[in-house]
Amino acid sequence: MKKVLFFIESLGGGGAEKVLSDLVKHLDPAKYDITVGTVVDGGIYTEAVSSYCKVAPILERPTEGDSYLRKFWYKVKYKLIYRLPVSWVYKFTVKDTYDVEIGFVEGFATKFVSRSANPRSRKIAWLHCDPINHSYADSYYSDLDDQINSYKTFDHIVCVSHNVKDAFEKRMFKSRKVTVCYNPIDSASVVNRSLESGEFRLNTRGSKMLLCSIGRLVPEKGYVQLLEAVRELKNDGLQLELWIIGEGEERGKLEEFIAQHDLEDTVTLMGFDLNPYRLLKMCDVYVCSSKAEGFSMAVAEAMVLGLPVVSTNCAGPSELLGDGEYGYLVDNNSRSLYEGIKTLITNEEVRHRFKRKSLERRNIFNMARSIQQIENLFS
Repeated sequence: MKKVLFFIESLGGGGAEKVLSDLVKHLDPAKYDITVGTVVDGGIYTEAVSSYCKVAPILERPTEGDSYLRKFWYKVKYKLIYRLPVSWVYKFTVKDTYDVEIGFVEGFATKFVSRSANPRSRKIAWLHCDPINHSYADSYYSDLDDQINSYKTFDHIVCVSHNVKDAFEKRMFKSRKVTVCYNPIDSASVVNRSLESGEFRLNTRGSKMLLCSIGRLVPEKGYVQLLEAVRELKNDGLQLELWIIGEGEERGKLEEFIAQHDLEDTVTLMGFDLNPYRLLKMCDVYVCSSKAEGFSMAVAEAMVLGLPVVSTNCAGPSELLGDGEYGYLVDNNSRSLYEGIKTLITNEEVRHRFKRKSLERRNIFNMARSIQQIENLFS
């Protein structure tokens, strides 16, 4: 049995965390003894992940009842993790020896595994984002050469799409060890969970066309430009409603925009939902307004449920949508989003064509094939 370490900063409500949750669920426990290491404990997906493997946080968050000294010491240790040499952090926090070590997200997690004190482990880096248009990982390295040298320590570099691979090779280096592995999608689970019942706080739909988008409320998801598009569609007199499922730092900004432009009866910020598929299944059109994406789990899951998709033309979605064959791609601005959404909600023929295309495209999301590809990397 191989001992495998996945390292990720937290198990919060992001797309990479969701992918990791599905991945550990489907890896064979008779073949792999899996540990998921994190910087801090807790997070939306902790319970799901811990059902299938060990979760080993470096730090345990203090509770409200803890002393001031404990809370202060937690903050000190948290800062030290990011300020000390990463090789020291690895040495003092990883007590076990693993056969395979995986930095599951760009940035700190990748750097952490690259500084492993175990020379015999097989090391894998996982890239979820285009490193040219979404270069937040740069902040964890002294310069680009430092980042390149970190990646060169890995045996495999997994990119979640061909667009991400192309961007990596353009910015970093080309190598046979750079490969593409689409995020595993548990299509059967998506469909089954979409049939679950639940209590929803929904507006009265009536004859409105229902749009949905799923993602963290952060700038890179482009929700401001989506709201600008929806405002113009409403001004045109179109009957529509938008549900945004997710949580994040831009909630206040989005709520302010909604209030200022009288969109309270048109846009609902639904918050995070562990089972968004119940809501997704009720919708007519899925909208991705992202500024940058690596793969877009949400677009893939919308296609599994047969929703027609309109998306901004960025790395992951453009590949999933076959450069416009399987979904409606638009330029990355509010005007183009407005025009694309308007086409889908007013043209029934186009909408049904892309619905059929989504159902056709979902056949590429094969969980068994994805898991086999990943297991091959461990060998």
